[in-house]
Amino acid sequence: MWRASGSVEIGATFGIVELAYKPLQYYIHERVWYRFVKFGLIQEKKKKIEPHIVKVEQPIKKEEPQLEKPKKGKKLSYSKKTV
Repeated sequence: MWRASGSVEIGATFGIVELAYKPLQYYIHERVWYRFVKFGLIQEKKKKIEPHIVKVEQPIKKEEPQLEKPKKGKKLSYSKKTV
């Protein structure tokens, strides 16, 4: 637009307006297309949703790990080496 008008202000204004206009134009176009045209769209058959029963199981109880008892037997003893 700057080349056509020769003014930087008009070119910048046109650019800013275009940034707001294009998404709005796209939104309106898509709404009209889906409502009235419907060319190129695939129609899905509506499926009847049947309720299903979910069986709730009891939570599994975890057993706490038990500490091993020390074995009875010989005890180690340390002695000093004599030189």
